[in-house]
Amino acid sequence: AMLKSFRILMAISASLGFVVTKLNFKNAYVQAPLKKTVYMRHPDGFPGPPGTCLKLIKSLYGLVEASKLWADLLKSFLLTLGFIVCRSDACVYFHPGFIMFLIIYSDDVLCHTSNEKARKIITKKIAERFKIKILGVVKKYVGIEVAFNGNGSIAISQSNYVLAMLERYKMSSCNPSKTPASPGQMELPSSSTDTQDEEERAKIPYRSAVGSLLYAARGARPELELS
Repeated sequence: AMLKSFRILMAISASLGFVVTKLNFKNAYVQAPLKKTVYMRHPDGFPGPPGTCLKLIKSLYGLVEASKLWADLLKSFLLTLGFIVCRSDACVYFHPGFIMFLIIYSDDVLCHTSNEKARKIITKKIAERFKIKILGVVKKYVGIEVAFNGNGSIAISQSNYVLAMLERYKMSSCNPSKTPASPGQMELPSSSTDTQDEEERAKIPYRSAVGSLLYAARGARPELELS
């Protein structure tokens, strides 16, 4: 599911007094049946007879189509329970009878509803079909911390993610600044040759750092993207 879908549903839950609980599917990708014949080499440590390979019976982690097969399996099951797929996000489901939202991210599910009886019914039906963990009220979702306040509001934060990111890129002891970078700050020391300059630049993980910042910006820290 898109992060904006997560934020919108959290806002709806805060407004309507929904309780948000979390489920986790065990070994989700290996539960989906294959739609075509797939063979694989014998895994390391389990050699088979020379010249032979293995024919998969079900999907397996690492297959190109594994996530699609799992999504299709889960979708077909949820539709039988009366859920409707959201038009703007195919990983968000709504049950008109129970007034319940489900948001799917790989093998994690968030259930938004104020109908506790309906929550137990749906959870039981899912548990009868799949192996799941019932984790209770959500505290963390895809690296985003969730806190339910006494006044009915819901707070989301990525403080731990940001601190870990600063540690990863050796910026944990940096000084705060009002601007993203001072003029000339990212310039490397002049090198004697262009080759040496390129080698120095290659050591700086620009793409990784920018990707980490973008994830925080699209999660709970939109001011990072503005910067």
